Amino acid sequence: MKPSLLQQNLERYAIDRQEIFNRAESGVKANIRDIKIFIDYLELQKVNHIDGHVLIEFMAYLKNERNNKFGSINRKVSSIKEYFRYLNFREVEGAENVKVDLWKRALTGYRGPVTVLNFDEVQLILNANDKQSLLGFRDYTIFTLIYRLGLRIGEVRKISLDDINFHDESIQVFGKGRKTRILPLSSDLVILVKQWIQARKLLLNADESKALFLSKKGNQISERVIQENFQKLVKEVGELTLEKVTPHSLRHAFASHAMDSNCDLITLKFFLGHARLSSTEVYLHPSIETMRSCVNDHVAHDIMKELINQKVIILRVHQSTA
Repeated sequence: MKPSLLQQNLERYAIDRQEIFNRAESGVKANIRDIKIFIDYLELQKVNHIDGHVLIEFMAYLKNERNNKFGSINRKVSSIKEYFRYLNFREVEGAENVKVDLWKRALTGYRGPVTVLNFDEVQLILNANDKQSLLGFRDYTIFTLIYRLGLRIGEVRKISLDDINFHDESIQVFGKGRKTRILPLSSDLVILVKQWIQARKLLLNADESKALFLSKKGNQISERVIQENFQKLVKEVGELTLEKVTPHSLRHAFASHAMDSNCDLITLKFFLGHARLSSTEVYLHPSIETMRSCVNDHVAHDIMKELINQKVIILRVHQSTA
């Protein structure tokens, strides 16, 4: 297949994937970025014909030249494979000769366990927000929802006023692939969200916009602003057990803390909006506190404690008669 055909059909593919196949805009943009990296590689290497050898060499390029991790490589492979399937279906000349279905993903190995922030660290981060200021209270509400409901940044920023049902004490969340899920709001979250909605009225465009979280300019808050404000909090808190801490770390903390609180895996999968149970299983690893509790509550603990006490008594008797 000629590489020039990839660029020629890219715009049409982006439109079809979003409007016809109903894929989320953010996902389509990520797919297009991956494909453009492949197209740039073909131009760099002056490739005039795409075959299996080129695909394998591209993976090597990603690993050795771009220093991509295997997960990142596999995402690009998936994006490119899907594009070639589309081109084949559209009967673009030569697409049927590129055997992408035989193109194997890189083995990523064992993913877990996920290292997470402990509860005290989460509390430090949340309390670092200036809740007395309007924007500080907004950020506190955002990060609390991420932690308490296990939300992604893209999910929390897209929440609208219409997604909140105070009568049922629930909230509708739009996840990956435009999948929706209804999550419960605890009584304290109901109070927090109501307080924020009242405070929100002071922001620009509050009457015109349905977005729950607005920027100071009156637009729906962006992921970049959420990320930047979170990093300011992390810097203020100081050293934490994790080397890299992002808003997504709060989602990981929610999942791990939920498992420590005996939340079952199926319920947690729904909370997180995972498509596969295997994605949720990485949180099966209990914290050291949970394992310590398990050891201390085990029947063997009492038996060994009794044996140790007996040994101490024997030693004291032996010392007193020596």
